[in-house]
Amino acid sequence: MATDRVEIGCTPCEEDCAQTGSKDYDYTKLNKIECKAYIAALRKVYGDEPEGASLYTKSNPHDFGTYYEVAVRYDTNNEAATTYAWKLEAGLAKWADAGMHAPVLYGAHGGPVITPEDQWFYADTLKRLEGDKDGVQA
Repeated sequence: MATDRVEIGCTPCEEDCAQTGSKDYDYTKLNKIECKAYIAALRKVYGDEPEGASLYTKSNPHDFGTYYEVAVRYDTNNEAATTYAWKLEAGLAKWADAGMHAPVLYGAHGGPVITPEDQWFYADTLKRLEGDKDGVQA
């Protein structure tokens, strides 16, 4: 099986995110939380991965430390997996696109504030997802 991957990012493109190398907070912890939430958001919008595709958190070295982002690994010989992967490349603009609150709040909130995982989705979204687990590889 020939595989490839598409790297999507750590949060929706118009949202704040943990800054690699920050000395003000544990950016690795916050970055991994954001990736877990982003996988849940992508699945909410684009659906679960078809056979031959898998969303995961990928580590990347950087001058200021390791950072993490969401990627999708896919079987290049599987048309459904390939189509799904390339749809995901567009990502999301806002957490609200998936009916979610930001998993981490920055700035005016007095520093990073982690939103509890059971409060990520808006109440009406949770009703539609009853019993759904995100199955994230952290």
